[in-house]
Amino acid sequence: MNRKILTTVFTLLTLSCSATTFAHGRYEREHDRAVVTAVTPVFDTLRTSTPVQRCWTESVGVETRIANPHDTLVGALVGGVIGSQVSRGSGNRTAGALIGSAIGMSVASDLRPAARGVSYRDVEHCETHESVRRERVLRGYDVDYVYRGRHYSTFMRERPGRFIDLDRQHRFH
Repeated sequence: MNRKILTTVFTLLTLSCSATTFAHGRYEREHDRAVVTAVTPVFDTLRTSTPVQRCWTESVGVETRIANPHDTLVGALVGGVIGSQVSRGSGNRTAGALIGSAIGMSVASDLRPAARGVSYRDVEHCETHESVRRERVLRGYDVDYVYRGRHYSTFMRERPGRFIDLDRQHRFH
């Protein structure tokens, strides 16, 4: 019975050592290291566009006609005479005088050029343009390496060290 226990312990030890050796050997067979020969950063340029509105106030001159008080008086007198003549038969002298006054003012302003003036008012102007911003963003690295005397290239998201680990699948492609 003692011998059975010894055989079992020996068998377990042997299997344990074999499993460790097998696992270690398997790791080395599936993972190799390659020497990195060049690392080149790869950038993307991101473009963002934002609308920007710019406004300003500007004084703008507006040409206006300035009424001359003498034109109004002359127009009223001429219009009153005309209106009186027009309304003589109708009996409504007030309506005739008003109509005549409007006609008289028009006639008087045609006879003499009106004085002109300029008044100013503030006008707000706005224009929208695009503000464009470009930004360089690191995307990753182009990596050149040597494995078993042959040169290879790959893209990596993170910067590698002096060596990169390769797996069996990578080596046979």
